[in-house]
Amino acid sequence: MSLRFGIIGIGNFGKHYVRLLNGAEGAELIAVASRSPERFKLFENILPENIIKTIDATALINNAEVDCVVIATPSSTHFSLARQALAAGKHVLVEKPMVTTLAEAIELKKTVENSKNTFMVGHQYVYNDYIRFLKRYIDTGALGKIKNISAEHASSTMRTDIGCFMDVAPHQLSIINYMLGVSGTISAEAKGTFKNGLDYAANVKIKFESGLTASLSAACIAPKKIRKFTIVGENGSAVFDDTAENNKLKIFLRGEAPAIPIIDAKEPLQNQLNHFISCIKTGKTPLTGIESSYQVSEWLDKIQNILIRTA
Repeated sequence: MSLRFGIIGIGNFGKHYVRLLNGAEGAELIAVASRSPERFKLFENILPENIIKTIDATALINNAEVDCVVIATPSSTHFSLARQALAAGKHVLVEKPMVTTLAEAIELKKTVENSKNTFMVGHQYVYNDYIRFLKRYIDTGALGKIKNISAEHASSTMRTDIGCFMDVAPHQLSIINYMLGVSGTISAEAKGTFKNGLDYAANVKIKFESGLTASLSAACIAPKKIRKFTIVGENGSAVFDDTAENNKLKIFLRGEAPAIPIIDAKEPLQNQLNHFISCIKTGKTPLTGIESSYQVSEWLDKIQNILIRTA
C-alpha cells in the first residue's frame, strides 16, 4: 500500500516535492496546503487532478487520509507545524533549519521521542551522492586524520524570516556531522554583516571537541552562486564544488596526481525522499533524524548568539 502524502508549502522549494512525489515508488501525493491560493494555479500543471487543495495547514494535518506530512514553509513556522503533525500521528519530513531556536529544538526533540512515527529533517547534502562517496573515502583513512574543513556558500537569495547564516549553515554543519561523526560542544568566533536585524553575510571559525577546526562563510547577496566544501587531512585533501558542471569532486593525495572519481549521482532531493519512505516502511531511524538534527540546532544556536552580539 502506498504512503499518502500531504505537502504544506508549495513555493520555490515545495514544488520540487510535488514533482518528485508524483512519480515516487510507494508514495502518493493526495493533498497540498498553501497560504496563497495563487500557488495552486501556478503549479496546476504538476498537481494531480483530484488532489486536495487547502489554505489551512491544520486541516491537512488533521486529514485522516494523510499518512505523511512534508513541511516546506518559512523556517519560523517549522516548529509549530512539525509538532502539530507529530501530535496528529503523522510521519514528518521538515525542511531545514529544523527550528530557529534551541528552546524549540528541545521541545520538538521531546515530542519526537514520545512519538512512534518517523521524523526527519531535510538536510539534503547528507543525501548527495558526492558527499556520500566522500564519507566512504574518508572512512578508509586515505586522507589521514582530518584537521580542517572550509565551507563556502553564496547566493543572491535573502529570506525575510531568518538571517543568511541560519539559512545556509545547516547545510555546512550537517555535512560535518554526517561525514566525520563529530558531536558535542564547540567554541566559535563569528562576525556578521546585518541589515534590518538579519545578517546577510557571515564568517565563522569553529573548533570542535575533537580538535577539528572549520571555517564557514555564508553570503546571501552574492553575484555568483558558490557551493564549495574543502576537507584537509594529514595525507591530502578533497574538494567538492557543487556548482561545477563536471568533476564536482577532486581528491589530492601527497605525491600523486589529482583523482576525479566517477560517480553516478542522482538528484539529492530524490535520494532524501526515497530514504524517508524507506525509513517509514522499515522502522529505521533516518540519517537526519532528531539526534543529528538536534546537534546541528545546538551548534546553530550557539553561533547565532555570537553573531547577534557582534551586530
